[in-house]
Amino acid sequence: MKLLKQKVHANNKSPNIERIYKLILALLAYIITLFIIFGNHIENVDIPVIGEIVMEPFIVTKDIQYENSFETRKKIEYSISQISPIFNMYDSVSENDKMKIENVFRFIRMSKDDNISIENMHYQFVDQFSIPVNRNILAEIIKSDYKIDYESKSIEIINKIYSAGVLSTNSVSKITLRLMENNGISINRIENLKEEQYRSGKDEIIFLKDISTNIYNIAKENYKELQEDELQVLTSFVNLFVRENIFYNSLETSELIAYRISTVEPVYTTLNKGYIVLNTGEKLTEEKVNLVRTIYKDSSEYSIVTFIGNSIFILFIFIFMGFIMVLNKLDLYKDTRKYTIVIFEYLTILLLVYLVMNTWSNFFNGLYLPLYIYTFIPMFSIINVMLGTKKEISIAITTSLALLMANIVGASISETFTLILVSISASIFAKKKIKNRSDIMWLGLLMGLAFVLASIINGISSGNIEITYHTLILSLLAGIIQSLIVMISLPLYEDILGYATVFKLQELANLNNPLLRELQRKAPGTYHHSIALGSLVETIAKEIGENSQLACVSGYYHDIGKMENPSFFIENTTRLENRHNGLRPTISAAIIKSHVKSGVEIAKRNKLPKELINAILEHHGTSFIRYFYYLAVRENPDTDKSLFQYPGPRPQSKITGIIMIIDSIEAASRTLESPKKEEIQLLIESILNEKIVEGELSESGLTLKDIGIIKKIAFRQVITAFHERVKYPDIIDKQGRLKAK
Repeated sequence: MKLLKQKVHANNKSPNIERIYKLILALLAYIITLFIIFGNHIENVDIPVIGEIVMEPFIVTKDIQYENSFETRKKIEYSISQISPIFNMYDSVSENDKMKIENVFRFIRMSKDDNISIENMHYQFVDQFSIPVNRNILAEIIKSDYKIDYESKSIEIINKIYSAGVLSTNSVSKITLRLMENNGISINRIENLKEEQYRSGKDEIIFLKDISTNIYNIAKENYKELQEDELQVLTSFVNLFVRENIFYNSLETSELIAYRISTVEPVYTTLNKGYIVLNTGEKLTEEKVNLVRTIYKDSSEYSIVTFIGNSIFILFIFIFMGFIMVLNKLDLYKDTRKYTIVIFEYLTILLLVYLVMNTWSNFFNGLYLPLYIYTFIPMFSIINVMLGTKKEISIAITTSLALLMANIVGASISETFTLILVSISASIFAKKKIKNRSDIMWLGLLMGLAFVLASIINGISSGNIEITYHTLILSLLAGIIQSLIVMISLPLYEDILGYATVFKLQELANLNNPLLRELQRKAPGTYHHSIALGSLVETIAKEIGENSQLACVSGYYHDIGKMENPSFFIENTTRLENRHNGLRPTISAAIIKSHVKSGVEIAKRNKLPKELINAILEHHGTSFIRYFYYLAVRENPDTDKSLFQYPGPRPQSKITGIIMIIDSIEAASRTLESPKKEEIQLLIESILNEKIVEGELSESGLTLKDIGIIKKIAFRQVITAFHERVKYPDIIDKQGRLKAK
């Protein structure tokens, strides 16, 4: 029992150490990421005081883009200066005044009919209407009323005056008055609770202070038959009634101003690294101090808040990517060596971003460089897919990386979108279209052209064609260089790290491969079994969404260890030539089990990918060699069962799980002779149930749906292998003897 506990402890220690190691690597990557963004968001700048003498030059240490409040304010002021103030016009004012004029002339005519004197009439007029009319003006109107018809002319003038609108300058500010004089006004005409808006030009506005002149001009223009003294009387009389009928709408005007301000895009100014803000000996003016304060307004406290926010965002991205790796049991996470390489790749991308951020402007005089040119995330996406990562998972990881890098450098939305779109497109293209190494170059060219198009669009939309002109070549080269790096790095992944790339799998799938030819020569039965199994496993893998090419090649090589002792395996001999006859069951079991160990040694000597080595190790899991175990039990009931058990591990992937199932079904089906469909189905069911009950598939990731597909395809394959042949009728010759067929 003590020995067993020690063994369990030893087995658990290594995985724990690996987990701690992976966690430390992830934490290191996170800390380095924070270190890089730290310089972007934390600037310890002491804002100088007006009047001080600069003791040392104030130089920008990195490219800074800040909001130019002065230019922004100018844009806002210009936008506001184009506004036409809003006024309300009420038609009720006009109607009331016209009614008052009608009442006045009704009074005049009634008084005249009653022979009331001018003096008494004037007194009663002022008392009744509270209108301070001049006695002489009233007398002239009474005298010439029927001749000139002052009433209708007064109402006509009132209509013209009020339709244009009368405004008192005392009710508006100087700023509003200036806007009116420059842009006219917008009038909301309110009549019977209905509102209608129209524009009145600056020359059409009638001010109350100028009303006498306007009345006189209207009268003179429309009543040419009147004498000068009559025009003066009419003007003086109408002037008694006219008042302002449009009123400033401060609420709507304020809302319009606020809207105009909200639509003004801030003006940003870029200061390149090395720009001298303050020179030694310079006396600080208010303008210079405000410039420094504006440039670094996001420093100190605000930048710390931004830094913390970015830290949380980056942590979320790290957790999300880790969750995807663990959830999908990615090989790049399970394999410590591959996990280390992934972290190294990430840090390489991060270092490249950091170097470009801090050195680019010095070498190229501040030339703008979009994020998608120097962040080689599409390359990372292609490599992931080429190494067998699922397209969907690769897209999720590369999109997260793109967002991460965009956040670090503060890239624009268009740059980030371009990077994500090209990365996703590269993943899809690599998964579906890349069949040989030249396809990678074509993909690089397509990426470069996509970057060129994005640079042109960004340049035109920003109004700076020079940016586009200087980045076209770099955009094209970015795609091509990434494809070259992929082509150079893939052989390293294949040979040094043991990755199964699509090209490596193509080479291994070639039936003229030296190792397969050797298997065919030494163990022909195993060879044909492996080729048939590889084809069937490929079909199943494709059906359940796994890497079908890897599945096929894994099937080809899973039994290469049988080359060491081929004659001890039934498919390479006949039952009459069974080499196990006369051997002890434990010896036979040891020979059978040894093909796993021998297969791993052969695979390593021939530098087969790790995925194929896993298939060799796992395709029997920890299952029993039952035939020899039962023979041993007959001789000795106390036989140690572990001597007849494969060492494992159990299948760790869907592909090795499929190989285990199909290998067992194929081996069992060889014992059948002309079975019925029900017998085949029962055989497959019993094998699957056995593997499930014994837990052999518990770590493979195979679902019930996957097992259903395996069952269906395996049944179809076995049925095909045992198809019924047509029975030909016996042929009898003339002598009644049976002829040979």
